[in-house]
Amino acid sequence: EAAILRANEVELPAKQAANEIVCGKRLSEALETGDEAVMRAALRTGRTFGAEHLDIFHRVQDEQQRLYKGMLSERLQEQLKGAIAKNDIQGLAAVFQVARRHAIGTLAVRT
Repeated sequence: EAAILRANEVELPAKQAANEIVCGKRLSEALETGDEAVMRAALRTGRTFGAEHLDIFHRVQDEQQRLYKGMLSERLQEQLKGAIAKNDIQGLAAVFQVARRHAIGTLAVRT
């Protein structure tokens, strides 16, 4: 990785191949962790080094988005419960807007 960073201004096929190997390895490791934040960081690195065309990049991106939406849905559920308990119309509207923006279909509240 250090050699790739030192050759930042150089555009060579060998450098691109090295970028793909390093990014592919980092993305694979991130996918194995199952951690959304680790995947997000690996995707950022992949974008920086031009690895968006790799199959592993898209697999990690899909999994990271799935995990993100799951976490967001859970948090929205909590916010929705709080807004209902407080009769907070603005809170309800905010939950609705975020859910709609992120295409989160159904939020249910168990009472």
